[in-house]
Amino acid sequence: MGYYELPERRLMLAVLEDAIRTLLLARRTAVPRKRLLRELAWVESTSQAEPFAFESICDVLGLDPGYLRQRLVTGMFVPARAGAVRGPRTSIRRSIEPRHRTCSVSY
Repeated sequence: MGYYELPERRLMLAVLEDAIRTLLLARRTAVPRKRLLRELAWVESTSQAEPFAFESICDVLGLDPGYLRQRLVTGMFVPARAGAVRGPRTSIRRSIEPRHRTCSVSY
């Protein structure tokens, strides 16, 4: 059985991913303030008393909690860009047929 196939580790990874997703999402969209503060407090906590505390999860998954905490907290409050950011106006079409592969780009 692989390391991440154990149900407890998969659940811990899912909890950590949800917190990271919430904190990163706060950069671009409106996240409810209560949820953001709850996730931030969880990440900043140094307690290992609970099995699903941030430090405990990082320990079980083999991650450095200090490094991850620093990256999440310092990069979290980046102001969102004003207006929608658009990339270049190109469309790429790929066609994969049994004997004929094409790729075309239009500007």
